[in-house]
Amino acid sequence: MKTIWITGASSGLGEAVVNELKKNHVQVVKLASRYQNLTETEPNVFECKLDLSDISSIHHAVTQLEEANLIPDTVINNAGIGQFAESWKIADEDVQRVFQVNIVGLIQFTNRVIPLMIANGNGHIVQVASQAGKVATAKASVYAATKHALIGYSNGLRLELKSYGIDLSVINPGPIQTPFLQSADKSGMYGEKMSAHLLQPEEVAKRIVKTLNTKEREIDLPKYMTVLAKVYQLAPAIVEKLGKRFFYKK
Repeated sequence: MKTIWITGASSGLGEAVVNELKKNHVQVVKLASRYQNLTETEPNVFECKLDLSDISSIHHAVTQLEEANLIPDTVINNAGIGQFAESWKIADEDVQRVFQVNIVGLIQFTNRVIPLMIANGNGHIVQVASQAGKVATAKASVYAATKHALIGYSNGLRLELKSYGIDLSVINPGPIQTPFLQSADKSGMYGEKMSAHLLQPEEVAKRIVKTLNTKEREIDLPKYMTVLAKVYQLAPAIVEKLGKRFFYKK
């Protein structure tokens, strides 16, 4: 039976992925800052505290799971936070926290998982990045910077892991109808403006779980974003002009 760890598992997309995984014959380890010490909450489903903003929590979580013989076959790095505002209006401590959770803590956590996978001779890491990491928009500059960094980190890490038989996939979803939007956008207007275009967490979760079998390099959601991101790389000014109303939705 495969063991799958997922961060940010207590709500939103993480919760949807857990529900999808429970349909399969796997052990699921749910990691989130709101949990306490390692507990089996139902058959083959475990909860464990992981606070990516606290290096001691990262060490403790991985040690607990290793000692419990819950070595991961797959790790889904889903946890993330954001704040939608002009960069200079975000407090210094909030900028640091977004980077700590979304990229620094993620790297520190992944660095402690990889040796476990190397010892097993295989593994799969799934990074939940964002379309924001490819096409940034106004009032998401800080958040987009972390996701851009995550994509770059993942591309380099994939090469480093290849000889160890460890695969790495990156999922780049557009905005999803989850509590993340309410947390990041205090005005509540972005979700309303984008309501017709929001992805549903269940559909994204199904695509993530499918990727566990296919081990695809990179998935863009919705699919047309693959083309848009490539066009944006070639002609960013034109795309920003033609799509102005979407770049200033927040």
